[in-house]
Amino acid sequence: MHYLAYIDPGSGLLLWQMIAAAVVGCLFYLKKVRTFLFRLMTKPFKKAPPEVGAFKPPGVSAEK
Repeated sequence: MHYLAYIDPGSGLLLWQMIAAAVVGCLFYLKKVRTFLFRLMTKPFKKAPPEVGAFKPPGVSAEK
């Protein structure tokens, strides 16, 4: 038996476009997951933000 399958150029380009879109979509998704995991892992090691008014420039006294 001989099968004569024909794929016109438009179908081939559509297939390539779907593959390219899937690859790019996966890259964006993986970047988002990587960023989330990185922030999740580094969050416990960050210092607490300073309290309001805790910073006093040199030469400024605490009392008025």
